[in-house]
Amino acid sequence: MQTTLGPTVGTNEQRWYVADMKPGRSYCLETTLGDNTAIESDTEVWVFETVTAANAGTPVTATNDDFTGLASFSRACFVYTGTTNFGSRLGIRACCNDPPTTASVFSTARAIRFRFTDTTVTAPWWFVSSSSGYNAFAEIANNDVNTVNIVVRVLSPSGAVLGTTVRALPPKGNVGLSVASNFGVTITSGNGSIELAHDGPVGAINLNVTSLSAVEGLSFDSPGTRKTTLVIRPLVAPAEHSGAGVASRPAAFPAASRIRIGLDPVRLFGRLIAAGLLAVACFAGVAAPVVAQDMSALEARARAWWSARQAADERGMYALFEPSFRASTSFDAFRVHTRRLTLPREDLRIKSITPAPDSRRAVVRFVAKSKLARSGEVVDVNFEDQWVFEHGEWWRVYVPPKGPFG
Repeated sequence: MQTTLGPTVGTNEQRWYVADMKPGRSYCLETTLGDNTAIESDTEVWVFETVTAANAGTPVTATNDDFTGLASFSRACFVYTGTTNFGSRLGIRACCNDPPTTASVFSTARAIRFRFTDTTVTAPWWFVSSSSGYNAFAEIANNDVNTVNIVVRVLSPSGAVLGTTVRALPPKGNVGLSVASNFGVTITSGNGSIELAHDGPVGAINLNVTSLSAVEGLSFDSPGTRKTTLVIRPLVAPAEHSGAGVASRPAAFPAASRIRIGLDPVRLFGRLIAAGLLAVACFAGVAAPVVAQDMSALEARARAWWSARQAADERGMYALFEPSFRASTSFDAFRVHTRRLTLPREDLRIKSITPAPDSRRAVVRFVAKSKLARSGEVVDVNFEDQWVFEHGEWWRVYVPPKGPFG
């Protein structure tokens, strides 16, 4: 959009506009020279939470960021950490006196271009399933020459916040985050989206989410995208565009308002999930253990099945499945399924063996190394097998592979 700032105090030395802000998202207000304006024209910008002249509210951010070395360019980028949806009040004026002191004005009328952008980046899909070996990884890069603070949220299909992490990315830096373990909670299964807010300019952050399974040999990417438009309307009352409106704004910005907004803490909902998972883990810890020789036998059988898998020994794999599966599925039918799978990457290890209360079933958890296709980063991939004790032996339970889309 474009506006004109004039040379007369009380007439048109400032402009005010309204746009919506949503909790947890990020925004950026920027100005530059408009059409047919060749003279350097220093501006300052503000963002308030409210829209009325009678109550301008506390500034979300106030800045005169001459980010290219030229005073004609100003920018205020921030993460909105409020808890209520507000119609934000955007202010643009000649630089640089805090209201309501004597206003600065330009010597002649100047055309000023500006934009107010939602800079939040959203990846529409992640998928985690420990039983099928799926985990998801958020790959994030900072394209800017300055450090950018990011707030990354894992969302459920209903939009509820499952977990949050806060990071500071150095210039040109990047980070990979595991959805299963890097967001303040342990996520063993589910799907949803990932939302990233930041205090950098438009395009400062790239986001991609890779969901992959070392067990199934499948992976897929969910690139992040940004909302492209915001509705902005002017506040047209004369007092809003003139010096008369200055008296209704705060006498001075507090010192804290001149720094960028702090970042959002982990949501209470995510903490409740973590507490619930901890309670389940504690309860499971009191289950009756499998006798020592059975635990050793189970570990040996589990290692034997995966050794057969890594060696492409289909008959060895088939022989270790539970009798009921082998009775209902022929070896030839089993081979059709196994030929669609790829092997875990490398360094397969048993993490834990958790028996069921009746000691006749157990879950064996593994970890293996896998390389992300896009970044080449080697990450740990977790998955699990179910085993049952029948006829004096441990047998692997056949669990149909769960696809990433259900």
